[in-house]
Amino acid sequence: MSFSSIEEYLIKNNILEESQVYSAKVEFNLLKEEKSFESFLHEKGLIDEEHLKVIENQHLVGPDKIKIKFITNPSRKGKSRQQENVSVVSEKLMDTQTILIELFDRYDIIEVLGRGAMSWVYKVKESETGEIRALKILKYAEMLDEDQIKRFSLESKVIKSLEHPNIVKLYDFGNALGIPYYTMDYIQGTSLEEYLSREIVTQDKVLEIMEKMARAIHTAHMKGVIHRDLKPSNIMIDREGEPYLVDFGIAKIVGWDSSSLTRTGESLGTPAYMSPEQALGRFTDFRSDIFSLGTILYECLTRFNPFMGDTIVVTLTNVVSKDPDSPRKLSSSVSPALGAVVMKCIEKDAEKRFSSAEDLADELAKCRLGGGVPAAGKLRFNYRKFIKKFRKKNAHLIKIASIVLVSLLALLALWKGAVLALDFRGAQLTKEQKYDKAMRCYSYAMMADPWNHQLLIDRAECRRKQGKFKDALADLEKVPQTDRKHYMTALWNRGYVYLLMRKYDKALQQFEKALDEKGAPVQKIRFFMAKCHAGKGETDKALKAADRILADDPENKDVKAFKEQLKSHK
Repeated sequence: MSFSSIEEYLIKNNILEESQVYSAKVEFNLLKEEKSFESFLHEKGLIDEEHLKVIENQHLVGPDKIKIKFITNPSRKGKSRQQENVSVVSEKLMDTQTILIELFDRYDIIEVLGRGAMSWVYKVKESETGEIRALKILKYAEMLDEDQIKRFSLESKVIKSLEHPNIVKLYDFGNALGIPYYTMDYIQGTSLEEYLSREIVTQDKVLEIMEKMARAIHTAHMKGVIHRDLKPSNIMIDREGEPYLVDFGIAKIVGWDSSSLTRTGESLGTPAYMSPEQALGRFTDFRSDIFSLGTILYECLTRFNPFMGDTIVVTLTNVVSKDPDSPRKLSSSVSPALGAVVMKCIEKDAEKRFSSAEDLADELAKCRLGGGVPAAGKLRFNYRKFIKKFRKKNAHLIKIASIVLVSLLALLALWKGAVLALDFRGAQLTKEQKYDKAMRCYSYAMMADPWNHQLLIDRAECRRKQGKFKDALADLEKVPQTDRKHYMTALWNRGYVYLLMRKYDKALQQFEKALDEKGAPVQKIRFFMAKCHAGKGETDKALKAADRILADDPENKDVKAFKEQLKSHK
């Protein structure tokens, strides 16, 4: 069978559904990617390496090869504009693009800032004032129902009504060709999620950010607004380190009749940050946002989400029924007072959480200033009195000790920062396939911190990608069993190396051990085990393993493709 285009090849071979191809073409067009359409599909995980090679070898035509012109409506006021685009393919896509053209008289589109489930965000310049703003519009408007459009309009009204220095300000909202949009402050910075991954952030800075977010949320609550989708990606940090709360897209207005916007049992939000009552589709009030703030705070302090699982179902189950360990078990820098504050936020019973976001903010301020106490505990009066007297009698000694301690902490921070920077750079160079330079980074990092087991795992990955399998195994075998978290990661990585070496029995032994460890990526390991069985010629066992994965994650495209390959060779 021959094909004239990428779309035809993907649809007729049942690789993607027609709606998936259409959505991908729209996204590819709006992004104005310089890469080819097939490369875009591969990076998105929609096609695998094999399909990519078929498309490239057969020179199939994608939307990036088609050129057409758009001309604005000549009856519209103001000067008409013409835009050439090299990545447009359908009439529906023309309709989506036309909204941007309709807004060109008021805004100059500079670049795409982000993409969500329902909307696009652009960096724009207002034609009249020259101010830089963020413009948000619905994407794929023709594919959305009335409820989704109403929810977008509700978001505009909600943000417009809120005034707080840490909530993004909304300036203008309306409709262009029937499609809602609004403009808001353009925050030149990054999300909290990226900020924590890029910067070395002190605990005091984390507490300052979360205190300000709690006070911003309290302002929203006082106006009857519950956010319901608080997560690190909805908190922006500007270049000065100031946080801003954004995206009230699924906010709930207390007292409004929202029956037409939220169906019974519908649990809008992001699973890993939802409150139990929200995950169950039950009534939610202000304390649902407090649970989400507590989850974010837990993750900021420990770099670990307490509820995240391998699948959405597992994550939601954890939110509803799992009691996570105190953050103090994962990070020794978390004080008893701060640990108690976090655990009070993420109580399953809403009645046991803070009664307001302002109370949470006040407790965080106490912890940041060193005066925090467990929210559910009592003050130890005699202990504090003793400390007060000791300080008065030994003020000079305390001052000298404080200077020495601060100096030691500064040196420790510099040392840890250097190790982290070298590890991060090594990972970057590994991705860029600059393995020799990456190995130098890891060598320097391990000279500074030879007991860092994460460095061993990262260096092993670099050696594995170099094809130095024995050296990679040597690194992974150095991770001790006493470090349970890193030992589990080392186990399944050892299994993966043996899989690449086609030593399938040894690989299966490692994977079986890894599955017994707490926090193991179960679905990933089972997929590798299925590949081991396939490598051994045990097709039935491989199919059974694939079916087990699909039972928990029926939309897993990689496993589906693997299963089809097994069937074709059976």
